[in-house]
Amino acid sequence: MTSKLSRLSLFLMLTGTVLTTPGHNSSAHPKVTRVIAGWQARAIGVQLKADNANQNGPCPITINFRGYIKSSAPGTVKYTFTRSDGATAPVFTLEFKDAGIQEVTTSWTLGEPPVLAAYEGWQAIKVLSPNQLESNHETGSFAIKRSGGKEKPDIRFGPATPVTVMPSGTTPGPQKGKQTGDGQVSATDQRGTFRVTLLGFVVNHETRDTLLETDGKRDEVFQAPVVLTFDRDRGLETQTFSAFGPVYGDTNNHPTVIRAGTASDRGGLRTGDSFPAPRPWEGRTPPGPGLGFPAVLFEGELRPIHNAAIIIPSLWEFDGSAELFTPYMDMIERAFPTIRINVGHILAVDDHFEFRARGAEGFGLENAVTLDERIIDMRNRPIGMKRSAPGQFSFNPQVLVLTYEGARDALTRDRGFGPGVIEVRYDEPQELEGSYSIYLKVERVP
Repeated sequence: MTSKLSRLSLFLMLTGTVLTTPGHNSSAHPKVTRVIAGWQARAIGVQLKADNANQNGPCPITINFRGYIKSSAPGTVKYTFTRSDGATAPVFTLEFKDAGIQEVTTSWTLGEPPVLAAYEGWQAIKVLSPNQLESNHETGSFAIKRSGGKEKPDIRFGPATPVTVMPSGTTPGPQKGKQTGDGQVSATDQRGTFRVTLLGFVVNHETRDTLLETDGKRDEVFQAPVVLTFDRDRGLETQTFSAFGPVYGDTNNHPTVIRAGTASDRGGLRTGDSFPAPRPWEGRTPPGPGLGFPAVLFEGELRPIHNAAIIIPSLWEFDGSAELFTPYMDMIERAFPTIRINVGHILAVDDHFEFRARGAEGFGLENAVTLDERIIDMRNRPIGMKRSAPGQFSFNPQVLVLTYEGARDALTRDRGFGPGVIEVRYDEPQELEGSYSIYLKVERVP
């Protein structure tokens, strides 16, 4: 089992890289920097996992395992493999020229038992030096069921096979590699290109509008997404920032507004409307990036443990004044150091990697923009504000972090809107009335 020490070490390694990214002021986090320096010489993490943990078929059956060893500093790491049947492998050596990750593989072949119809076991990596550490037996577990094949009076367990070592700096992953001529799985750098599309929205309840509806009938809205990427080597980078899309709603007196909604013959969004289709979660991916509906918010390569995409979606109610937009973006920019640390924590520690909406508090984005209560208010504002004080409302955006593992999980997970589609809902108190759902879809790009 990966120890708490190894998890903390990887977290510190990831966030430490961010804190020393060129242009970032690491002195703003002196406590974190001192902790990183203290652990640097012994920070090692390990994991081993079966490519196919559940197999049925005729014996012999070969279970291929893929794993990695992480070091936070240059040096020599000695390790071996252990198994549930007590067999051991030779001692292997990895040379780390720099802090990083190296991938290893091995396999276990089981023979043709006459009586045993099923078998469960595990295999693990055991680091011998510079410190002792063993990977999680549960993560390295597998189960087989025998079917057919010629029966023999013994059970054959093949010896642990030599490992294939990836160069320093590559990243691990659960995906299968290519088979070589000798039947072994060659180690390949696991990665994939994924896309996140904002498909559209549903008006669960329209917002409180200005008394004179000078902006048009009922609601007019636009999206203002923030898209960032985190890379263990490059730190945090902006992809979409301080930008917003076209306004959708009533086109009356607004030639640049795109018609949407049923509040009048010229549009206007009211309770029960949806855009751009009655069931927007079934929409198709647009041909390229944009800020409308639908729109590609992110498309790029993701690698296990190494990087992630951060999406902060927001839908704004349009009333004419952009007074609140700049303070909102300024608040997000000030939160970049906290976002870096939190995403590093998710990559290093989070066991689930689920692509889901996360609260603003963990990313330093609580009360990202505030709105004082007025009888007549002509300011554009994000939908989803909450009362934070008497006479005042605040907006806490929701944050989505897409990792390699989370993207692969999302492709097969159906939350009621189809595989890969999630709903992000912004609800408001009675005074503001609004409630909107937006729908995002994760896809793998060939």
